[in-house]
Amino acid sequence: MELIANLVPKFYRLVRIGVQRDGDDVVTIADLQILNRDGKVLCTYSPSITLTAAEKQTIRMFVARDLTLFEDVTGLEEWSE
Repeated sequence: MELIANLVPKFYRLVRIGVQRDGDDVVTIADLQILNRDGKVLCTYSPSITLTAAEKQTIRMFVARDLTLFEDVTGLEEWSE
């Protein structure tokens, strides 16, 4: 039946991956579009992705490097209470 076939998930498309700080932890979330056989979006699914300790450390180092560059270029300092 054509109606049912148009409602059945067939593909996914990665839209974005977000990385955010949650206290001292790092949380990642992916936004995936779920599509039918004709490529029509049925819904968006946003699973949380668990990182290994090594992956979290890599992200922390990447962010620290970029913030240092940002501070050097802008002369701004990070706010702390």
